[in-house]
Amino acid sequence: MSNSHTEWQSGGGPRLPLELEREIFEIAALDNAEDAILLSLVAKRIQIWLEPIVYRTSYRNPLARSSPAFSRWISESKRQRVLQYTERLLLRDTYVKEATDIINQCPNIWDLSIWDLRQLSQLDLLLAILPSFSIQRLYIGNECLSWLRLNGSQKFNPSLYLHLTHLSLHVPKRGSPSYKVIASHATIFSKLPCLTHFAVFRSATKWSIIQKLLADCTTLQLLIVFQLQTTAAVHDSEPRVVYLDPWVNTVAGWVQEELDFWQIGEKVRDDQKAIEALQK
Repeated sequence: MSNSHTEWQSGGGPRLPLELEREIFEIAALDNAEDAILLSLVAKRIQIWLEPIVYRTSYRNPLARSSPAFSRWISESKRQRVLQYTERLLLRDTYVKEATDIINQCPNIWDLSIWDLRQLSQLDLLLAILPSFSIQRLYIGNECLSWLRLNGSQKFNPSLYLHLTHLSLHVPKRGSPSYKVIASHATIFSKLPCLTHFAVFRSATKWSIIQKLLADCTTLQLLIVFQLQTTAAVHDSEPRVVYLDPWVNTVAGWVQEELDFWQIGEKVRDDQKAIEALQK
């Protein structure tokens, strides 16, 4: 009898060792998020192997139609089990209480995007739990004004976000109440102890606000501004500032973990520095 470790299927053909089979499926799943979902349907054991990969990034939008890229969102019955794997979470058009419940089931979350929450009167529920997570990247949508809670019971407290390195804000148009509040309190974000990357959307932001952020936030390495009307002189005056198209990323790209705007911004910044060095 052969001492080979090769296993044989009941049909008579050779079967790969489980460890090798698992590695092959994991490599294929890591290469493409949509493939991971399809591969997990092959067999129960493969579904178990791939769940940590499939649900590493989760997307929640109750108003969106299902599509392969977003079908990783799961039913209520499976939610508690699979959310333990979630590290990156995007919540959109979601009620605050549901968002709070979802995040509470994601012990490993470090990348959180929140857009268009509903029932903002309950936002204190969400603000109360966030400091208990080691969130490194935070994206806040149209809720900027409510999030700051400058007139509410819980203000945004930078000292509670010890791990936050990347922060992006959806800043409303200049002249709106939300814009005025954010502009007048822009330096609150400079007190985040580990902040290295900052992005501002809907760029009605005045250059004076950006200058103050750059001056006050000594840890800041990159400040991305979307759609800011500026001049070449201003553009060249601060190497940490980068201007990008607001549509440089898509939700589908985020789900697929493609090149994100932080990485694109870093490349543009480094290219700017290289050009400046050559001109000296």
